[in-house]
Amino acid sequence: GARRVAADPPAEEPVAFTGRDDEFADAVRAVNELHAKAAQAYERVTELETERTRLVGERQRLADERDGLRAERDAVATRLEGLRARVHGSFVSLALRSLGLIERQLAIIESLEEREQDPDRLETLFQLDHLATGMRRYGENLLVIAGSENKATHPGPVPLLDVLRASISEVERYDRVQIQALPPHAQVAGFAADSVSHLIAELLENATSFSPPDASVQVSGWLLETGEVMLSVQDEGIGMTPERFVELNNRLADPVPEYCQGPQPEDPLGLGLYVVTRLAARHGIRVQLREQQPGGVAAVVVLPTKILPSGPPGAGLPPAPPVGVGATFGGTGPASFLGFPGSEAEANSNTLPGQTRSVSPDQEGAPPSGAAGAGAEPPA
Repeated sequence: GARRVAADPPAEEPVAFTGRDDEFADAVRAVNELHAKAAQAYERVTELETERTRLVGERQRLADERDGLRAERDAVATRLEGLRARVHGSFVSLALRSLGLIERQLAIIESLEEREQDPDRLETLFQLDHLATGMRRYGENLLVIAGSENKATHPGPVPLLDVLRASISEVERYDRVQIQALPPHAQVAGFAADSVSHLIAELLENATSFSPPDASVQVSGWLLETGEVMLSVQDEGIGMTPERFVELNNRLADPVPEYCQGPQPEDPLGLGLYVVTRLAARHGIRVQLREQQPGGVAAVVVLPTKILPSGPPGAGLPPAPPVGVGATFGGTGPASFLGFPGSEAEANSNTLPGQTRSVSPDQEGAPPSGAAGAGAEPPA
């Protein structure tokens, strides 16, 4: 009986015995116990084998589903990339078309200014000129957010004073801005002049927006021992908390991610400082916000030596435009302490001298205005 149940425990019945209580009976009981354990183990093995088969099938199903999801994800990613490229292209194209129209508008206004003799009408034209210049900066912000490079170029270095004057002309409250002392003969490389002008304009816009309407905003600069130029935009506003300074300076010190298309909801930077960060990253410019005493904020901008040519200013550059009627920056007092001409920047100085620009097909026929940071050439 033991040989029989050992040969096939699940199929065979236990060894039967009756009426005995001796060594044989003990042996039979032991055999039957082993038979029961063997039968249970076999049943368990059968159950586990069934479960293993089921799990293998489930794993294969999940693997097939995973592959399907991956394929769907890749298809969606490809589609999104295509949509993003089309939206980006449309975004840039619309911005360039708007800038082209604004450039043509500025050219017409400037032509009217040259022929107008009536002081009141001329003042109105200057105001229209200034508003159009501000519109141009907002259009340029769209290009900066889209990551489009500005193709405007200059044949040579641009005096730092002209760069700052162009910056001031692009802010709404230009009459509150005062230019203090600047490094003598400081220049900005032609390829970076528009970016620097645009960057300073955004800081000036913030300074005039977050300070009392009757308070002045001062712009000054120094030459550092390293050969770099440090600029400061100082306002007399209510300032910020120390935590806010740390938060903003941390973001200003980090390059903006390539995938980022504009300030995110959780980003502490507003649109203006976001644009500043993008422009600064293009040329290695460092920007930091500092607390003013007794109140206000100073935005410090350090221009690296690679955008500060040491040679003489570009030869043959035209002089700055004439001063507009009653539209000088920095209040009513004289600025003889600056020690160089043009210390009072005027409302109509919205151009950088010697600028050349490639004209896109959409902008063909629009006379170039030579403005700082004007429209960019569309991507190829």
